[in-house]
Amino acid sequence: MSVDLGLAHLAVLSTGETVEAPKFLRHAEVRLKRQQRKLSRKRKGSHHWQKQRVRVARCHARVRGQRRDFAHKVTTGWVEAHDLLAFEDMDLRGHMQGRLPKATADAGWGLLRRFCEYKERNRSGRYVEVPTKGTTQICSKCGRLADPPLPLKDRTYSCPCGPRLDRDLNAARNVLARALCTVPGGTGESTPVEIGPPPHRKGRRVRSRKREPPRDTGVAT
Repeated sequence: MSVDLGLAHLAVLSTGETVEAPKFLRHAEVRLKRQQRKLSRKRKGSHHWQKQRVRVARCHARVRGQRRDFAHKVTTGWVEAHDLLAFEDMDLRGHMQGRLPKATADAGWGLLRRFCEYKERNRSGRYVEVPTKGTTQICSKCGRLADPPLPLKDRTYSCPCGPRLDRDLNAARNVLARALCTVPGGTGESTPVEIGPPPHRKGRRVRSRKREPPRDTGVAT
């Protein structure tokens, strides 16, 4: 499975599923700004300034905790369902300096990639990052390059070969195709059940008794 990260949807999967961004920072902005205004009114270094600074830090910590908890729950579901997870090798620092840095930071793309990487490694799965160039401009069915190039405002990809689908879904399928080309000796995904250890059975383990050869009674036949 591949994941295309974005802002319109937090993630679009190659299976067609979408994950919406919870936007924890946006929901906490009203309270955070109120606490920051109170901090700015107090004399820096004073006792009340120190107490207010702790309140502001707690607001930020709460948002970080919510974001990490959400990322853990989402990535755990992905890892348990798929042995291959593919992402774009995007420059996160470059996106942070783009037009929507606050929304990019609130999305938590780095957490999703980092959690998927170590969780797949712990489960003996595969985590792959592929180049981003052309993933939104190439048809995932025939490989034709969009002409003219698809602008960012157009959210639907259509090709003369027939498919007309969401732009992010088309990109996610291109990411999956590139990832499968990098996987040695395989062109498809296998489920954890196919490669994992046998399920653990509850209860006492019954040990098989060792068979011994019959004793010689000494009676000739």
